[in-house]
Amino acid sequence: MYDTVQLHPDSTTADHTVRSEGRLFEANSDLIQIMTEARVTNLAQSVRQFTKDHGEPPRNLSDLWSCTDNTKSKCTSYVDRKASLEPWGNGFFYHVDQAGGVVVMGSFGRDGKAGGEGVDRDVVVLLSTKED
Repeated sequence: MYDTVQLHPDSTTADHTVRSEGRLFEANSDLIQIMTEARVTNLAQSVRQFTKDHGEPPRNLSDLWSCTDNTKSKCTSYVDRKASLEPWGNGFFYHVDQAGGVVVMGSFGRDGKAGGEGVDRDVVVLLSTKED
Protein backbone atom coordinates (compact mmCIF):
# COMPACT_ATOMS: atom_id res chain seq x y z
CA MET A 1 0.00 0.00 0.00
CA TYR A 2 1.21 3.51 -0.69
CA ASP A 3 0.77 6.76 1.20
CA THR A 4 -1.18 9.67 -0.23
CA VAL A 5 -1.23 13.28 0.89
CA GLN A 6 -4.61 14.95 0.52
CA LEU A 7 -4.41 18.52 -0.72
CA HIS A 8 -7.41 20.75 -1.23
CA PRO A 9 -6.83 22.89 -4.37
CA ASP A 10 -9.83 25.13 -3.65
CA SER A 11 -8.41 26.08 -0.27
CA THR A 12 -5.55 28.35 0.73
CA THR A 13 -4.43 25.71 3.20
CA ALA A 14 -3.51 22.09 2.77
CA ASP A 15 -4.82 19.20 4.79
CA HIS A 16 -1.55 17.86 6.14
CA THR A 17 -2.88 14.37 6.73
CA VAL A 18 -1.36 11.20 5.29
CA ARG A 19 -3.52 8.10 4.76
CA SER A 20 -1.89 4.70 4.93
CA GLU A 21 -3.89 1.48 5.08
CA GLY A 22 -6.85 3.26 6.62
CA ARG A 23 -4.89 4.89 9.44
CA LEU A 24 -4.21 8.62 9.64
CA PHE A 25 -0.80 10.08 10.31
CA GLU A 26 0.25 13.70 10.62
CA ALA A 27 2.48 14.75 7.70
CA ASN A 28 6.16 15.22 8.36
CA SER A 29 6.35 18.37 10.46
CA ASP A 30 9.98 18.93 9.46
CA LEU A 31 8.91 19.23 5.82
CA ILE A 32 6.18 21.70 6.71
CA GLN A 33 8.70 23.72 8.73
CA ILE A 34 11.06 23.77 5.72
CA MET A 35 8.20 24.95 3.51
CA THR A 36 7.46 27.74 6.01
CA GLU A 37 11.10 28.83 6.04
CA ALA A 38 11.19 28.81 2.22
CA ARG A 39 8.05 30.94 1.97
CA VAL A 40 9.23 33.54 4.49
CA THR A 41 12.62 33.67 2.71
CA ASN A 42 10.85 34.24 -0.61
CA LEU A 43 8.73 37.00 0.95
CA ALA A 44 11.88 38.61 2.38
CA GLN A 45 13.45 38.63 -1.09
CA SER A 46 10.29 40.23 -2.46
CA VAL A 47 10.40 42.87 0.28
CA ARG A 48 14.01 43.65 -0.69
CA GLN A 49 13.08 44.00 -4.36
CA PHE A 50 10.04 46.17 -3.54
CA THR A 51 12.27 48.39 -1.37
CA LYS A 52 14.79 48.71 -4.18
CA ASP A 53 12.06 49.64 -6.68
CA HIS A 54 10.10 52.03 -4.42
CA GLY A 55 12.75 53.45 -2.09
CA GLU A 56 10.94 52.17 1.00
CA PRO A 57 9.69 48.82 2.26
CA PRO A 58 6.06 47.80 1.79
CA ARG A 59 3.81 49.11 4.54
CA ASN A 60 2.15 45.70 4.65
CA LEU A 61 2.47 42.43 2.77
CA SER A 62 -0.50 43.19 0.51
CA ASP A 63 1.67 45.84 -1.21
CA LEU A 64 3.60 42.90 -2.69
CA TRP A 65 0.65 41.63 -4.75
CA SER A 66 -1.81 44.49 -5.21
CA CYS A 67 -1.86 48.12 -6.30
CA THR A 68 -2.01 50.42 -3.27
CA ASP A 69 -1.10 54.01 -2.45
CA ASN A 70 2.32 52.74 -1.39
CA THR A 71 3.05 51.21 -4.82
CA LYS A 72 2.28 54.50 -6.62
CA SER A 73 2.81 54.33 -10.37
CA LYS A 74 5.12 51.30 -10.19
CA CYS A 75 2.39 48.79 -9.55
CA THR A 76 3.65 45.27 -10.10
CA SER A 77 3.07 41.92 -8.44
CA TYR A 78 6.10 40.67 -6.53
CA VAL A 79 4.48 37.49 -5.21
CA ASP A 80 1.23 35.56 -5.48
CA ARG A 81 -1.16 36.39 -2.64
CA LYS A 82 -1.13 32.72 -1.58
CA ALA A 83 2.56 33.16 -0.76
CA SER A 84 1.48 35.33 2.18
CA LEU A 85 0.07 32.27 3.91
CA GLU A 86 2.27 29.84 5.75
CA PRO A 87 1.64 26.13 5.14
CA TRP A 88 -0.39 26.07 8.39
CA GLY A 89 -2.87 28.50 6.79
CA ASN A 90 -1.99 31.45 9.03
CA GLY A 91 -0.80 34.74 7.59
CA PHE A 92 2.81 35.71 8.16
CA PHE A 93 3.39 38.50 10.66
CA TYR A 94 5.04 41.63 9.26
CA HIS A 95 6.28 44.79 10.96
CA VAL A 96 8.31 47.75 9.67
CA ASP A 97 10.02 49.98 12.25
CA GLN A 98 9.12 53.69 12.21
CA ALA A 99 12.32 54.65 10.37
CA GLY A 100 11.56 52.08 7.66
CA GLY A 101 15.00 50.50 7.95
CA VAL A 102 14.19 47.22 9.67
CA VAL A 103 11.52 44.69 8.79
CA VAL A 104 10.59 41.83 11.12
CA MET A 105 8.54 39.09 9.53
CA GLY A 106 7.83 35.42 9.94
CA SER A 107 5.58 32.67 11.18
CA PHE A 108 4.33 31.82 14.66
CA GLY A 109 4.15 28.12 13.74
CA ARG A 110 1.16 25.82 13.67
CA ASP A 111 -0.41 27.22 16.85
CA GLY A 112 -0.23 30.83 15.58
CA LYS A 113 1.22 32.00 18.93
CA ALA A 114 4.63 33.48 19.73
CA GLY A 115 7.09 30.94 21.11
CA GLY A 116 6.84 27.19 21.02
CA GLU A 117 8.77 24.12 19.99
CA GLY A 118 8.51 21.56 17.22
CA VAL A 119 5.65 22.37 14.85
CA ASP A 120 4.77 25.41 16.99
CA ARG A 121 8.30 26.86 16.60
CA ASP A 122 8.51 30.43 15.30
CA VAL A 123 10.38 31.30 12.10
CA VAL A 124 11.57 34.92 12.20
CA VAL A 125 13.45 37.00 9.62
CA LEU A 126 15.04 40.32 10.58
CA LEU A 127 15.67 42.28 7.40
CA SER A 128 17.61 45.53 7.05
CA THR A 129 16.19 47.52 4.14
CA LYS A 130 18.77 50.32 4.26
CA GLU A 131 21.81 50.06 2.02
CA ASP A 132 25.17 50.16 3.80
